[in-house]
Amino acid sequence: MEQKGILREGITKLMKSSEKVAIIHHWDTDGIASAVLMSKLFIHKSFSYHIPRIGLYELDAIDIRSIRNYSPDVIMILDYGVGKDVIEELRRELGGRLIVIDHHITNLKGDLICNPVNIIHNKDGVPSTTWLIRDIFRIERYPTLIALGVAGDYGRYLEKSNLLKIIKDMIREKNISIDQLIKASLMIDACYRCGDYNGIHHARQILMKYGVEKVLEDAILKKNLEYINEEIHEILSEITEIKIEGPIIVFEVETNNYITSYLGRELAYKHNDRIIVLINYVKRLGISYIYVRSYKYSLNRALMELRRKGLYVGGKDNVFVVTCKTKDCEEEKDLTLRVLMKTLSGD
Repeated sequence: MEQKGILREGITKLMKSSEKVAIIHHWDTDGIASAVLMSKLFIHKSFSYHIPRIGLYELDAIDIRSIRNYSPDVIMILDYGVGKDVIEELRRELGGRLIVIDHHITNLKGDLICNPVNIIHNKDGVPSTTWLIRDIFRIERYPTLIALGVAGDYGRYLEKSNLLKIIKDMIREKNISIDQLIKASLMIDACYRCGDYNGIHHARQILMKYGVEKVLEDAILKKNLEYINEEIHEILSEITEIKIEGPIIVFEVETNNYITSYLGRELAYKHNDRIIVLINYVKRLGISYIYVRSYKYSLNRALMELRRKGLYVGGKDNVFVVTCKTKDCEEEKDLTLRVLMKTLSGD
């Protein structure tokens, strides 16, 4: 049996024997949509939902006490992008059985762990965790919800991707346009960008009860998007590169809100034949990030090399993020640029 079939049978068997399920999901649109999708697939189970501390990918970011108090039969981790060490620590802390479904490149392996390294070797084959869930469970229902996860991870680059026609077909029955789908993802993502945990739970509840159409009408999500857009538009109108080295363009900016990925996508969209490196200190979180994205070059070798060198880095074939230890992140910045140049040269 193919690996996806084995995973499908294993997860289904485990879920059938469980009553209470704790879902730990990423705070962005794809993570939220994935949580809703799995809840709909196993609608008769009791679920609790847990959002890690925004901006962090480590055991301390997860509310262990809250999960332990729920006493779940199984813990499901969706789209969170953590490595083997975090999963093993979580297993030791909570015991029980774990299911991990994630389209990020990780070092995870196991019977009920599913990521593209193990099952699919084509970056376009796993555009989102919702898509991965669709493939594992052979889902034909909930096409708009699945498409929303893709829109969340692609942003407006979706309009230039090979997936555009497929996504248009998926959302046609709901009479939603690509622009509306992308706007819905931006409204949802605005919650984590401004640190609104209640907004994240609210967005998930709307998707669960009503679907994408109601997201577009929601006053709370609209307000968060308007607030975030003010800072985004101001920065994008002023930001300039601080360094150009070969195909690499480096930007640096300090922001109030966690808008790193949005800024990085927009810069990569503008410089779509380059690699953009964005160094961003987020005051709300007190954390610096190095965001690297390219729509032309594969970044997988650089990601894996930086991970081997001990940096805390996560991502996919065309994007990765380094979480820095200090505000200025000089050490991580220098190493990231060196590794990018080395891997681009083929050494």
